[in-house]
Amino acid sequence: MKDSDYPYVELNSKEYQKLSLDRCTRCPICDKVFYIRDSEHWAYKMQNKHDLQRLFCSWGCLRKAEKIIKPNYFNY
Repeated sequence: MKDSDYPYVELNSKEYQKLSLDRCTRCPICDKVFYIRDSEHWAYKMQNKHDLQRLFCSWGCLRKAEKIIKPNYFNY
């Protein structure tokens, strides 16, 4: 596979993060290409500010994303 088969999607963009045919995607934080067996049960994921799901390669990248996307749970 070529590098262009795994497009980079920014964390807060309105683009969908897609899986390739071989079930790989690129982490929006560290730019690493990683394999996802089942995206439905993937632990390292969250919604961005546009309510689009983002998948991360590791716990560390998920934590970095949480600091960027600070969800406001107390806005009434």
